[in-house]
Amino acid sequence: MRPNADTIRNVLVAHSCRQNDPVLGAKVEHLLQIQQGLYGTTKSKDLKVDARLYNVALGVIARSRDPKKAPRAKRIVEKMKKSQDMLSPSVRSYYTLLSACAYTEGAPDENFAAFQIAVDTLKEMRESQNQDPDSACFASMSLKLLYPSDA
Repeated sequence: MRPNADTIRNVLVAHSCRQNDPVLGAKVEHLLQIQQGLYGTTKSKDLKVDARLYNVALGVIARSRDPKKAPRAKRIVEKMKKSQDMLSPSVRSYYTLLSACAYTEGAPDENFAAFQIAVDTLKEMRESQNQDPDSACFASMSLKLLYPSDA
């Protein structure tokens, strides 16, 4: 039996049950690197990293307690855009990134970094031709503005 994109996706979903793991974000990033490495060596279509897999990874990171989840989620969105297929992050991808920013619980510098990522993300979305932020995106950002230590 050989791993494929569904295998990796299922492992990510299983990891989502471990939300209290403070290094969950690092594990998710590592798992994506493994899949990208496998695809790079085999070029098997079954191992190709697609938008669905990136979004599952974003969701797992956003729901984690990792204090560095905002920069990790941002890196995944950037990898999406720089992928060979030049995948375009969806509004859902951006919303999940904003959610990771809004619910970051860390030291003040980590919270500030998450806030900066959220501001940059909203700006990027507004300047984009095809990604308009919707009310859920602004609500996520509002959480960070109104309740900076609680969000």
